[in-house]
Order: sequence, then C-alpha cells, then structure tokens
Amino acid sequence: MFSCGGNGNSGSSSQPKDLNFSEISNVDEFSEKVKLSITSRRSSSLIGEFPADHTIDARAFKHTVNSYAQAISQKDWVLDHLDMKQDGNKFSKSFRWLDKRHRMAMTIVVNLTKQGNNIKLQTVEFDTNIEVLEKITY
Repeated sequence: MFSCGGNGNSGSSSQPKDLNFSEISNVDEFSEKVKLSITSRRSSSLIGEFPADHTIDARAFKHTVNSYAQAISQKDWVLDHLDMKQDGNKFSKSFRWLDKRHRMAMTIVVNLTKQGNNIKLQTVEFDTNIEVLEKITY
C-alpha cells in the first residue's frame, strides 16, 4: 500500500505514487506523467485526469494505450520531444517516436488546460504510420 502512494489510512488514494497528478502545477511535468502512464500501460491513471464531462470508453482507451505501449517497447525508437505549444490557457505537447532513419512511427499529442494550479487533460491524440495501430483521439 505504501508503494502505491497510500499512507496506510483507509481514506488514501489508490493512485500509484509515480503517477500522482494532483501535486503537479507545471504543464511540462503533467505531460511527462501522461506519457509515463501510457508507456507503462497504466491507462486507468489517466481516465480520472479528463474533465468530468469528457466521456471515455475505458476498455477502448485501455486497448489503445496497451497497443501503443507494446509498439513503443518492441523497438529502439528515437524519442523526439517537441516544444510545448501554448494558446492562452491551452497547452499542447507532442511526443514522437521515430525510427533510426528519423521517419515518424508514432505520435502522442497531449492537450491540456491550466487555470491557476489546476491542470486538466483535455484530449490525447494517438497518431501512427504503423498499420496495426489505430489513429484516434480521446
């Protein structure tokens, strides 16, 4: 229980300690946590970060995350972090996995909003040039 971020009390969160989004007030750190939860196949940690009015099919989202995580782990990709883009209180961060010849294989775009210290995940876009992976936005 302690390794999952809990302090032993029954009211503690079940959120894994390394994926605790509640303490983050920096959009770069938040987007890195999103990437970590995708690459470590822990999609359930992300679903709670979307706004309450944003309906996600948890099974489909888990399938997409697991498919991308498997593809990412199967090969030595070159990870390209693009700069954070900002438009008012909206932020967008892209992570691209390139092959050794620097051709795009997969891209995950994390779209966030920030109001004060409150950061919310708006959408996650999955894009790919690999035929077996799905292009989809949640």
